[in-house]
Amino acid sequence: MRRPPVLRMRLGLLSVFALAAAVLFSVVGPFFVPYSPTEVDIRTPPFGAASREHPLGTDELGRDVLVRLMHGGRVDLLVGGVAMLVAVLVGTSVGLVGGLIGGWSDFLLMRTTDTFMSIPAFFIMLNILTLFGPTVPNIVLAIGITSWMNVARVIRAEVLKLKGLDYIEAARALGVATPRLILAHLLPNVMPSVIVASTLGVAWVILVSTSLSYLGLGVQPPTPSWGNMLTNSQNYFWVDPVLVVYPGLMIILTVLSTNFIGEALRDALTPGSRDYSLR
Repeated sequence: MRRPPVLRMRLGLLSVFALAAAVLFSVVGPFFVPYSPTEVDIRTPPFGAASREHPLGTDELGRDVLVRLMHGGRVDLLVGGVAMLVAVLVGTSVGLVGGLIGGWSDFLLMRTTDTFMSIPAFFIMLNILTLFGPTVPNIVLAIGITSWMNVARVIRAEVLKLKGLDYIEAARALGVATPRLILAHLLPNVMPSVIVASTLGVAWVILVSTSLSYLGLGVQPPTPSWGNMLTNSQNYFWVDPVLVVYPGLMIILTVLSTNFIGEALRDALTPGSRDYSLR
């Protein structure tokens, strides 16, 4: 059962502050701490308790957990944001062109979309990262090119609804070129759907990135990410269980915040719409 609109809007507002706090924590926080997220100091004991020098303690190599959380958030938010940008750009382009031009172009684009949707996205990602290596650019590309299909279908549906309206017909009658018709008349009207789809998609991208880290194909150590911190800390759960808690909480906070923001934006920008989430 979906939450009432008023509750979703309140949760969305709270989520904006929570997500902003997570972004500030990850982007600005590292400038105010003196430790490196990757450097191992033999003078710092492993599994150290929380102290003034290390507010969240240290990990199995004596590295500051708070600093690694900050830098890990930078990586995860970068991967989530850029991968979602790739997916939105590809999906919006396919949806606009297919919906407006129609005919064989629409047929080929939509059958290509259906083909991508019929193949498990995670399987494609695993193959890409196995073949080309689990670097950050490859992770972004692998997630981006397997996440655009639903965006394309949503945008195409919006374009099909819009192109029969009088002002579009008038623009065509006046000889407005197709690129200008797309940029000046269609794109501004489909932007609410793009914003909603991209916001909801960021949460899915972060979860996928975490899943890839669990399989050893995400961001590689010693570069920290919430995913590989969570994966690595499970080996020491019975020694220092809080090492699992911190990255897990950051992932939960970010995913829930983006989902609630997406729901609130959907109610505000596309009232009465269906679920535009990527998965």
